[in-house]
Amino acid sequence: MKPERRISLLTSIGLGVYNLMWGSVHYGAVLLRPFSAHVRLQSRGRGFSKADWAKMRALGKAKKPVALFFCSSAGEYEQACPVMDLLANTHQPVVFFFSANGLKHFERVGRSEPAWLSPPDMSWIWKRIYQALRPEHTLVVRHGFWPGMVLTAHRHSTLTAIDVVFRERSGWLTLASKRRMFRWFDQVHLATQRDLELLADQHANYLISGNTKYDRALTRKQHSADQVTAYRNHLQKLTAAPQVLVVGSAYAQDVRMVLEALSLMPAQEQAPWHMLVVPHDVSEPAISHIEREIARMGVVHQRWNSAVALPDARVTLVAQVGMLFELYGCGAAAWIGGGLNAGIHNVVEPAVFGLPLASGPVVDTDREAFDLAGNDLLRTIEDPQELADWLTEIRNEPGGAPNALAAYLSAASGAFRRIVDALPDPS
Repeated sequence: MKPERRISLLTSIGLGVYNLMWGSVHYGAVLLRPFSAHVRLQSRGRGFSKADWAKMRALGKAKKPVALFFCSSAGEYEQACPVMDLLANTHQPVVFFFSANGLKHFERVGRSEPAWLSPPDMSWIWKRIYQALRPEHTLVVRHGFWPGMVLTAHRHSTLTAIDVVFRERSGWLTLASKRRMFRWFDQVHLATQRDLELLADQHANYLISGNTKYDRALTRKQHSADQVTAYRNHLQKLTAAPQVLVVGSAYAQDVRMVLEALSLMPAQEQAPWHMLVVPHDVSEPAISHIEREIARMGVVHQRWNSAVALPDARVTLVAQVGMLFELYGCGAAAWIGGGLNAGIHNVVEPAVFGLPLASGPVVDTDREAFDLAGNDLLRTIEDPQELADWLTEIRNEPGGAPNALAAYLSAASGAFRRIVDALPDPS
């Protein structure tokens, strides 16, 4: 644990006020637990037992020093994995999640790092954690810059932000608060030159290192071949169609767009296509809503776990979590959901499989999607006829997407090594 760095009196006063505010929020949430399932989910497990504190102290005294990773949720954790795996040669990674869903994802994938839900963002709790774990490095992934945690990490370890990206429509208040917060960091690793331009700031601790989301997706692809083969074999039992369009992270609007496009295509162009729909929300009400939408359009569908395949089914609906990445490996093309409403979802996962990619027009909410679209590797589509034309185009003129995406991904990979190599000296 590095010698404690001092903060100014004014900052200490501000932090004290912030602690009081968070204390009010936390204890107010305790009172609301009986009345709100969401509050119960997000507030449960944010305290630490005697066993938890004992485990932290043991980690802090172990031969390998701790590297503490703060991950808002599952996506940030996945991006941290390549850095953790490389850093594990010399350090013990420890993870804190802000989101309860992030911790659930961690438990589902079965990795071995010690992990906890983050406490309420009060600096006195974080100080106790840092005194127990004695981390040499703290790495905050992508976002999640909580003042109590950040200032405590600044005082007791090196502090690094990785995979920092900004939306094209980032507001001035967001950017101004980040510029102020980043003064506490030893290093801020931005994903691209464009992110630095949007930040509109110059500081010696800013580095352009790339995006570990690409590294993680490429690694997952290497280890997913057996599962992709198993899913492909199962899919062949459900449909004989030679072309599969994977509609990933789908909302009802995405399903409607795809089915309307299919209806506009001539029969001979429709016939080769089967739609594999993986909804963003797999709760039963959301799945039922999508099924009603499919039925309203007169299309026969089946579920992935159907005991008997329906010969006339044009759509297979996947109502399970944790399958989408490997299912992209079964496709001939991908439509990535969210681009017709709030914003596109993960576009890197289908990209690593070399698929032709399309989505709705709202891509400026996501750095990776915006950059892929800007390099003509993601087609943004606004109406069903345009989608029908694209499906016909990629079927009749295949072959360009894999090579172009491979070259792009090769240039984009390697961020995890640059980040680890640049970590500041903890002494």
